[in-house]
Amino acid sequence: MLAVVSTSVLASVLAPGILALAVMASDAPMQECGTLHSWRARGHMYQEQLGPELHAYFDGEKQGGIGFATVGLIALVAVALLWRFGPAHYAALKWPLLVVGLVELGAGLGVYLRTDGQVAKLESEISRRDTSSAAVQAETTRMQKVMTSFAIIKIVELVLLVGGVIVTYTLHDRPVWFAVALGLILQSAAMLAMDLFAEQRARPYVAALERFESR
Repeated sequence: MLAVVSTSVLASVLAPGILALAVMASDAPMQECGTLHSWRARGHMYQEQLGPELHAYFDGEKQGGIGFATVGLIALVAVALLWRFGPAHYAALKWPLLVVGLVELGAGLGVYLRTDGQVAKLESEISRRDTSSAAVQAETTRMQKVMTSFAIIKIVELVLLVGGVIVTYTLHDRPVWFAVALGLILQSAAMLAMDLFAEQRARPYVAALERFESR
């Protein structure tokens, strides 16, 4: 009888603790399952929404880099031809072509060469649970700054383009100024066109990043 009573008392004391442990044990897998389900949903959303836009944007960046480098190379070839065969009154044309052409060639090659590594690093960070949110947030912030820089760059290029046109009208009797202005017109128009394409290419990617981050 004493054994029965002792067993009953012990059971009444231990039962709440055992029950609590059982509940905690049962909740942990549910929480882990919920987290895993959330992560899988996020991964699915990346594959369906952000992934295609990411690759489309960076593939376009590589093509844009080739385009920039090609324009720069053409400008440098033109400089060489002007240096060797150009008429004297167009000699100053080579300076804007040379300076801007070197910038275009360097920038274009830089974009092309770094893009694959940039994409691999970004995808690696997004695919990991512990870095995914921070990676998307950082990329969203970076691209928003890129979009802001496009607005500034377009203004600069338009100023150079319009300024060059004005100089060709007002100082057409001064060969040096006319040649420099002509070079600015050619290079600013080419850069403006390429930057307009780049800005338009970036818009869907920025929108996809913002959608992904808000989920």
